Amino acid sequence: RSEVTGKRYPVEATSGTVIFLLRVVSCLRGIAVSLGCQHSYLLAFAKYARQALRTSLTASIFVPPSAFAPRNVLEAELHKVTAELCAGGDALGLQVVVFRHGVLEAEFAWGEMGPLDPRPVKPDALFCAFSCGKALGVLLVHILVDRGLLASLDDPVCRYWPAFADAGKGSITVRQVLEHKSGLAHAMPSFSGQQTAGAAVRLLCDFDQMSRWIATAHPEPAQ
Repeated sequence: RSEVTGKRYPVEATSGTVIFLLRVVSCLRGIAVSLGCQHSYLLAFAKYARQALRTSLTASIFVPPSAFAPRNVLEAELHKVTAELCAGGDALGLQVVVFRHGVLEAEFAWGEMGPLDPRPVKPDALFCAFSCGKALGVLLVHILVDRGLLASLDDPVCRYWPAFADAGKGSITVRQVLEHKSGLAHAMPSFSGQQTAGAAVRLLCDFDQMSRWIATAHPEPAQ
């Protein structure tokens, strides 16, 4: 409560650092209005915010120096390109794996985990890939069409996967699946509240169980 009025004021419960930041933003806004120009305050602060966050994280963890010893000429050449990409700001960190005829020819990692995470990338580091795998899936489907293993993108999926026809999905085509028009965008298994995160992940990675689940999933009606 205020010692003067006895009332509660939000500013008195706010960190002094936050108050200072808000006042600086107000000052910058006033200057920009007076000069008749537009200015991105967040853009101006971004560089210093990243530096502060990175410094804070570096101080709390041990960051081992990056080291790499190529095992063959291919790894040496690939590492040279990878290091140049990271040094030039075109990449933060990369994992490189090359197989030829089923034989591992090169495998290494380089760079950092993120713009605010200075830990070195390792071959077994995990990343959130989000939709990056979709391009590979679509490419593989087109290769199957090119090789005649799929007659047409307009064939119903159930022609190649009979179980998929369940729950009214018999008319859904391969093309509709690739174009996200199958009505299955939000089809996900229901996990019980007692199920651990690890168990849920293992279920999602179980090909047979997920195949059975997708085959019996009900599509959403077209919007």
